[in-house]
Amino acid sequence: QVVSAAPTPRAAEEVVASSLIKKLSAILLVSEEDLDFESSVTACGLDSLNAIELRNWISKELLAHLQVLELLTSDTLLKLAGLILQKSRISLDFKTDG
Repeated sequence: QVVSAAPTPRAAEEVVASSLIKKLSAILLVSEEDLDFESSVTACGLDSLNAIELRNWISKELLAHLQVLELLTSDTLLKLAGLILQKSRISLDFKTDG
């Protein structure tokens, strides 16, 4: 996966946030250009029914189990991406100098 190849935690969050934007665009039938890392999922138009679809996708594609409430209360897509990475079973091995 592209996420596991990210060199830093921030880069991994951005990869996940970009994936979230693509998926939300498809679920909500909005343009990807209307969404950004600082958008909240509720500001994007996500409701509890759409959140179930997003949660199932996150579970399958990003190997993270989240509650619908966690999706609906996340401040921004970037913060949601960080939460997903914390809960994900994807192996991340960030390189550090030294």
